Amino acid sequence: MFTDIGLGIVVFSPLAGGTLTGKYRGGLPAGSRADDPNLARFQDALLGKQRNQIVDDLEKVARQLDCTLAELSLAWILSNPNVTTAILGVSRPSQLIDNLRALDVVPKLTPEVKKQMLDIVGDYSMPWSTVTDPQ
Repeated sequence: MFTDIGLGIVVFSPLAGGTLTGKYRGGLPAGSRADDPNLARFQDALLGKQRNQIVDDLEKVARQLDCTLAELSLAWILSNPNVTTAILGVSRPSQLIDNLRALDVVPKLTPEVKKQMLDIVGDYSMPWSTVTDPQ
């Protein structure tokens, strides 16, 4: 459908609510948007052990490519030829500048690197909020 009729994908929250920056691995940062007690379901999704392992493993790939986890994650989105737009939610100009560095990472995503990422993530088509922790 994408090529037949010219559709594209708009990606909302390409960093999975901040999960793919790695900032939730040590718990919820005090004062962060996710630290709101009214967002308990969201907090559970951010702090799951399975998710943290995926983030840790993806960060190893990012280090191999000499980039940040966020840059790697955004580059993955941008490397999809069907993605036309990625909506970035930044709270500071410096975050936008950091996110734009992902454009330099896209050429580093060889088929081998993409396979490595797929092996880490598994069925990435399933929304993170529905993934359960196997404990």
